[in-house]
Amino acid sequence: MRTYYQILGVTETADLMEIKKAFRDLAKLFHPDKNPNKDSQVHFIAVTEAYQVLSDSKMRSIYDSRLRNGRASREFQKQKDDAYKEWFDRYQAEARKKADSYAKNTFEEFAESPVYKAAMAVSRVYNYIFLGIGFIMIFGPATMWYLREYGMPEARPWTHLITPSVIGVVFTYGIYHFLFKHKSYDVS
Repeated sequence: MRTYYQILGVTETADLMEIKKAFRDLAKLFHPDKNPNKDSQVHFIAVTEAYQVLSDSKMRSIYDSRLRNGRASREFQKQKDDAYKEWFDRYQAEARKKADSYAKNTFEEFAESPVYKAAMAVSRVYNYIFLGIGFIMIFGPATMWYLREYGMPEARPWTHLITPSVIGVVFTYGIYHFLFKHKSYDVS
């Protein structure tokens, strides 16, 4: 976008006399009475607007301030964009380098890494926790039935405890399958 100074063809340090002279010359050139070209009216309006702002010292001061702030803002944004691009390019190069080294590794080499070993240890701990929960789900209802039969009248009848037992068996089998049968998790 052109600035008012560029529209009038003067420098930003131009004094009032230079601005008036530039306006008079351009007004004669673009006035619709003197110039039959249909774009002349648009140019005349732009020249007049630029003159109105730049010939008023208070308005010119405000305009110059906004112009400087806009330039500073654009320069700051460009610096930010350049810094981000530099950071992203570095990060992308490091990621590509890591991916290249990972692509050259075998699974056995990866399985020896501390990350993989820690993940497998955590996985095993969770599996044993869930296996314990499965056993509780199986033996909890059976214990409740036993207590009902042998002296605890407030315990539930065995018919209400079949569903949790069946769910417990299925749950426990699933955990057992992943712990002991399914060997894709385990390299050792």
